Amino acid sequence: MRGARALTAVMATAGYALITTHASAAYAPHEKTYSTASGFEFTVGQRDVDARPVPALNGMPTNREVFLDNISYGKVPAGGTGHLKTGFYVGCQADIDAKLHLDPELDLNPAITAHAGLDTSLGPHAGVDLSVGPSVTGGIGVDISIAPGKIADVVAGEKDLPGDGGTGTLLIQDFHLMVGGCGGQLTIRPYTLVRADSGPDGGSGAVYGDPITL
Repeated sequence: MRGARALTAVMATAGYALITTHASAAYAPHEKTYSTASGFEFTVGQRDVDARPVPALNGMPTNREVFLDNISYGKVPAGGTGHLKTGFYVGCQADIDAKLHLDPELDLNPAITAHAGLDTSLGPHAGVDLSVGPSVTGGIGVDISIAPGKIADVVAGEKDLPGDGGTGTLLIQDFHLMVGGCGGQLTIRPYTLVRADSGPDGGSGAVYGDPITL
């Protein structure tokens, strides 16, 4: 019991709050059409953005997990070429990697190391080491470390657009974003970028979704 009380006090002192499940909330669509001086036009947009936070699998309050949806699209005129890219900018309010050294009375498995930097090595008392360096994992094969004060660009998908005047669409569904070692507020901003070219003319444009705050 003494170890459990000590751990609770440490977490309260560090100012962390446990993350609970929130209801799903859809966000506003965004679309823009760009035009060059010669009249070459291309369109970029995104819609059906949604975020479904879930409690961290390992129970760490400095870990955040959320499932993200997004439909991105782009359109270039017939005879042109284009490329679409979509993803999420991710930033923590406080870049903290909290390593909790647990009291032996808690009787945890010392072989388990959590994604957020949980050190379960047995020590004489509970304590907290604070060091910079959150990490971001998105989908499959994306693993990024965030330097202090930086924002991570997590790419969710890319595709070439049809050169027939039609609209190309990229569906992102249940994109699993995990952020470890994040203190305070986590903010996610979805984006969609289109690069277009017609030979003599070309350009790029983007839309940015409303911030998602966890």
